[in-house]
Amino acid sequence: MFSYKNFTSFLYYQHQGDSFWGETLSEGQKLHMVSVSYRIKNVNLGLRMFNPFKKDHSQMTQNFNQYAGYTDEYHIDDIARMVLVTASWNFSFGRDYKSKSKRMSNSDSDSGVM
Repeated sequence: MFSYKNFTSFLYYQHQGDSFWGETLSEGQKLHMVSVSYRIKNVNLGLRMFNPFKKDHSQMTQNFNQYAGYTDEYHIDDIARMVLVTASWNFSFGRDYKSKSKRMSNSDSDSGVM
């Protein structure tokens, strides 16, 4: 994550490891995400892209049962390089304390005992 003044950007990478449960092996999923946003007062506007570094999304599941084993593999081409426009509005409610006008009195006038 990188922030500078009103700009925020981040790069996200997730790779789940392979899992073996019972007789079923599931290959890990890979997900990449890049996001850039800009804040104007209480409004955030941004762009986000899923899987910008891959052409497609695929996952494989394989069962090793000797009687009813199977291999299941699927590919999704539409999720790669998908661009999203994001918008959010930050609002606050409740009592707002005026802490800027309050000053802290931090002085030590007691000489203490030596």
